[in-house]
Amino acid sequence: MVAITSCKHLMANIGIVSLGSMGTSLAYSLSISGHNLFWASDGRSETTKMNETLLRSSNVLVFDVGNISDLSKKCEFIFCIGRGNISHETVINLKDADYSGVLVDCNTLWDEDAENMYYELMNDSRIQYVDSALRGYPIDVGSTGDGLKRVMLLGGQKSKNVADLFSDGIWKTVICENKAKSYNRWVTKNAPDMDL
Repeated sequence: MVAITSCKHLMANIGIVSLGSMGTSLAYSLSISGHNLFWASDGRSETTKMNETLLRSSNVLVFDVGNISDLSKKCEFIFCIGRGNISHETVINLKDADYSGVLVDCNTLWDEDAENMYYELMNDSRIQYVDSALRGYPIDVGSTGDGLKRVMLLGGQKSKNVADLFSDGIWKTVICENKAKSYNRWVTKNAPDMDL
């Protein structure tokens, strides 16, 4: 059903939407792996904006480009994780910008109907989509040695490319044969203690 990947070190320009607790965790991990990081602060809360300062205090540079359209011009990969309707907003903005890079959506889409509606949004776009689900807790920025297990489920044609972005040992990447979010829902319901 799944395959564990090995990580290769590739330097890339990576966008994060948005810098909440898990977005900050992804930014920290990707920075340790040697990537250039960007984010778009337009429409984000003051609390989220403060996380850029938190990252800088740990020598993690995440450059604010303002909006998602400008993020799409800078980044080969864009990770989206946040609350509310952020996944839908991001796809609409990336479609409007004619983005042809890789969008890694780490948001929880509550059920298969919501997931299918999301996929329909991407119709007629050039976006290369990687479905993702994160299992585990946010990282305490500045510390990789907390002993907590974090798993990143990935599904889609560019999953291996995304897995190869991580070389820091914080995330265990698992490539799913089918949709990562569907697999995550199945694990949560049927085998929550399964060692992925």
